[in-house]
Amino acid sequence: MPEPSDPAFVINCPECDMGGEFDDTSAASHFYSKHREHTGHEPEWERADLDVSLANYTHWNVFCDVCAETWSFSSDSEADAFMDEHATYTDHEATGITTESGTRVADVGDLKEVVTEFESATADGMPESLLFTLTDDLEISQSQLSSKIEKLKQLGEIYEPATGHLRTT
Repeated sequence: MPEPSDPAFVINCPECDMGGEFDDTSAASHFYSKHREHTGHEPEWERADLDVSLANYTHWNVFCDVCAETWSFSSDSEADAFMDEHATYTDHEATGITTESGTRVADVGDLKEVVTEFESATADGMPESLLFTLTDDLEISQSQLSSKIEKLKQLGEIYEPATGHLRTT
């Protein structure tokens, strides 16, 4: 997370090395759209402090060396029950259980709220690159975020009015 004295938004243009640091969304959005309008360049949002709902999670992973498989469960009781079933329906027992905890975007609806809030950032909608500034803070990979964006598109919740930009329906 940025230090309190750091600006909320950082935008840089990789094509001309021009950029800026901004404390509010409207100033950052204004710079982004005006730079794009006057140069035709696609500036990149390098950092954005966006208020996104996070959910804590814990996964119980059952692994089996014999099967060379791992299965993930949302509770220890589900993992235990699976281990018992595994022993019953195979000729061996699963090797063990590990846990994994962290935070993530609570659900795709939270991303839709972010798109709704920032879709007026430019005339074409919210720059998709702005969403990708969240990946480090949310401990989510870019591919996981891409999957969530695609799911919202498939559900008809968001669309792409221009390449690399998002709007809600």
